[in-house]
Amino acid sequence: PLGSMGYIDLANITSLENGKLLITGNVSADATRYVDTSLVVMRLNADGSPDPTFNNGAGKVVNNPAGNTYESVVGTAILDDGRILVAASSSDTRGNETSVDDPQHIAFARYLPNGTPDASFGINGIVIGGNSHARPTSMVVQADGKILVVATDVNSAPGYYKFMLFRFNSDGTPDKSFGVDGALVTDFASPTYVKSAYGMKIAVQADGKIVAIGAAPPEKNDPRLQEGFAVVRYNQDGTLDKTFSGDGKFS
Repeated sequence: PLGSMGYIDLANITSLENGKLLITGNVSADATRYVDTSLVVMRLNADGSPDPTFNNGAGKVVNNPAGNTYESVVGTAILDDGRILVAASSSDTRGNETSVDDPQHIAFARYLPNGTPDASFGINGIVIGGNSHARPTSMVVQADGKILVVATDVNSAPGYYKFMLFRFNSDGTPDKSFGVDGALVTDFASPTYVKSAYGMKIAVQADGKIVAIGAAPPEKNDPRLQEGFAVVRYNQDGTLDKTFSGDGKFS
């Protein structure tokens, strides 16, 4: 169903109740290079054929929410009413994560169940959020409809990164009851060691507490230990859950 488009990098697949499949990812307009990527959302019938009822018969929708050079899907959610929410990392420069001249934004695209843009969300179904030094990596939607995105703060000193967590209201606006203007930063540094941590995945527990995991290099300078892991648990309001590992963090 993608026709003759260039490089394709599929990120998520969701099995729908009716047996159809929803697939999201990134597609390049250039068949020879992975540049100028856009988001792609496809819906397939149970037999693998394009769903002609999706996006006015196209079976897919391709767009570039932020209008940047690189759009990369980091999460997909089917909302309770059947609408489709896609979160992406958006940047003008691929791979240059440490430069303040390389804006990293969170881009949301929301679609109606039939694949057309949801005009009630942002501007024609698009919301651009986060800030210029967050590299988003995962999204989850809470039971109340609020949107959580875990990211890495890449605006620190070179080689020293931190977990970032954002929460948005269901309409895509920052949840200002969470952290500072809807965002918070978690530092994994110890008194004797400056430790970077890269946020990677996020989940919400049944009790509403939020768990984020990622990568963190070990404190011990041992070439056999190339990279460790980091886990942090937050209360529903974004404060660290100190019943977890004493201070809410483990690495």
